[in-house]
Amino acid sequence: MLADLNPDLIKIDRDLVQGAPKSEMHRIIVRGLVQVARDSGCLILAKGVETESELELMKSFGVELFQGFLLGRPAPPFPVSAVSAESGFSKKSQELKNEERNVRQAKLSKFFRITTTLNELYCQTT
Repeated sequence: MLADLNPDLIKIDRDLVQGAPKSEMHRIIVRGLVQVARDSGCLILAKGVETESELELMKSFGVELFQGFLLGRPAPPFPVSAVSAESGFSKKSQELKNEERNVRQAKLSKFFRITTTLNELYCQTT
């Protein structure tokens, strides 16, 4: 249920976007989604915008974010090899991994210290 998810962004499916110019029911649903987005403080994006009339209609409903062929073709896949050290992604990713590893090691170390202390206490009492 939408209320349980509490999204930051609601995407209006392209079938609704493309059906809205010719169907009152599609327009009612889109306006309802826009109202839900406004009331909940999340962004709303119209997907599959392919004509000027779809774009103008979505704007008139209050949609501010758009995806679709009218606005630009999909970009080619971003090659993983393009994420290089100079971009900072690889370095930052490695720093995060190192930080996570250090946190895990610190937790394990604390666990072993507690376990050792408990073992020592147990040995003293038996």
